[in-house]
Amino acid sequence: MHYLLAALPFVALVAALPTEVVEKRTPTSVAPRCGTTIYPSYISWLDSATPDVPAGAKTQISTFATTQTGPWRLAQVQFQVPAGARGACSLEFSFPGDANIAVDGQTQLQVYKTSAAIGPSDTWSHAPTPTFLFGIVNPVRGTSGTVNSEGCAPVLNYYVQVWEQWEYNSRSTTPGSVQFTNNQQQGLRLTYGC
Repeated sequence: MHYLLAALPFVALVAALPTEVVEKRTPTSVAPRCGTTIYPSYISWLDSATPDVPAGAKTQISTFATTQTGPWRLAQVQFQVPAGARGACSLEFSFPGDANIAVDGQTQLQVYKTSAAIGPSDTWSHAPTPTFLFGIVNPVRGTSGTVNSEGCAPVLNYYVQVWEQWEYNSRSTTPGSVQFTNNQQQGLRLTYGC
């Protein structure tokens, strides 16, 4: 009985406790993605098989090289960068595991800067020239990365083509092709403000 009397204050204390457990959590937030992401404002391609046909707007990036003498297809990609974008603009690629990509043969892509703005009236015969190799893209499902970065400008223009090798001033092309729809789920995008 002494044990019972000694335990009564403890039992009374336990009985006074709330019956439901309340967990106090500190609010947390998910860290925002780096800066702002934009998608191409213009996509097209120039085809050596139809050298004087205007490019026109497309939704797919399509490029191929069939032989050393052609035909070739060169994709054009343009980004309209919003006013006020500061710092570096990074050209990125993303191909999730379920990406819809059609590839054959040589699939590594070269990305070039252009000598001037690209547009729907460009043709294979009359278009801005590639100025320098900006980076390489390997369009493989389940991959993403940065092609390269540059200072933001109001308009950024790129050519995308299947990898070509240059030997002794003559074009040596391994046949190949790459085609994919560029959208918010896959393809090329630009980030800034990081």
